[in-house]
Amino acid sequence: MNVFTIFLLGTLGFAQEVPHLGSDGAQIQAPLSLAVTGNLCTGSLFSSKYCPTTLGILRDIREEKNQGLVLLGNFVKSLSPKIWSEQISTLLNESTGMSMIAIPGSTEYKNKLLNEFGDIFGTAKQDIGLNRFAGWQHARLTDGNESWTVLFLDSHKNEMGTKWEEQKQWLSSIVEDNKEQIVIFMDQAPQELSGKKHAPSQELLDVVYQSTGLSQVRLVVFSGSTHIQSFLPETSFDALYLGCGGGGKKAIDLNINNKEQLLKIHPLLQSYFYQKVLEGDFSEDVQSQLMSSGDYVGKTPKLSSKEVPAYGWCSVSFDNGLHITQRHTLDGDSFATALSLSFTKVNGWSKKVSIIQTEESPEEPK
Repeated sequence: MNVFTIFLLGTLGFAQEVPHLGSDGAQIQAPLSLAVTGNLCTGSLFSSKYCPTTLGILRDIREEKNQGLVLLGNFVKSLSPKIWSEQISTLLNESTGMSMIAIPGSTEYKNKLLNEFGDIFGTAKQDIGLNRFAGWQHARLTDGNESWTVLFLDSHKNEMGTKWEEQKQWLSSIVEDNKEQIVIFMDQAPQELSGKKHAPSQELLDVVYQSTGLSQVRLVVFSGSTHIQSFLPETSFDALYLGCGGGGKKAIDLNINNKEQLLKIHPLLQSYFYQKVLEGDFSEDVQSQLMSSGDYVGKTPKLSSKEVPAYGWCSVSFDNGLHITQRHTLDGDSFATALSLSFTKVNGWSKKVSIIQTEESPEEPK
């Protein structure tokens, strides 16, 4: 069967059972907390020898007691159904106590229209006729007096063929006359701090904006490049772009800003990395690259992936408001909260907790 975006939800005994997001239009009552990551290291089936960072991230996600795990693409390596099954079993074991939502990325799309992927993730597919299935879906969430529409979109236009237009028509029907606040999950971002752009993702956002305007989209969550990142295009009331792709695959340098696009990393996340570098035992070259000093004068400031890889994951939760957290690790061993924000209609996106919280600091403010 031709399956493009498939969700697996296997609720494994968490205190509050997460409703079936795999059913398009599911009605959900807050609180709801979702951990998000992508670009996992998959060497030797996530072995501790080859992929300690990925296993550490999955452990930290579990210890933070999220209700669900959202995998935003590039989390399996082999195209063999047997190997896929073993890899997915590892993920399920590591995510015991959570529901899992799996959204395929470019790696999974190499697998002949995801036929084998569909066999493994064999639940909650939406029948769109002619023995075809798709997984672009949405949920409606109620949080006190606030209502949210949560969209899970497939950004792989070329691979989808004619399904691309079908997804856009479906999306138009969801957002037309929609007065709710909106959160969007997708594998690829319309833009990144690196300067990379993905036109199909922007095309999907344009469908939403044409129907709702800019003010209803609060958060765009994506995997993107192999590091965590976050930025606001203009003001604290714009949509926050939350990059959660630091799942353990070899990291690349993280741009602090992109002068051509006038994009800058979120100032609190920037402060976290500045403090990390200036107080850590890193080379002078790493500091120069970050500060655009020395041999790097005039160059785009970057966080060196060789010494300070921006591995990590994100949390998105609804509980008397919308809250996000970015957790950072260098190696999957120790973790720190690099960014924690909440959105309110009065203040927009604003700081929720102190910048740095290590796993040895259990009393994190609520």
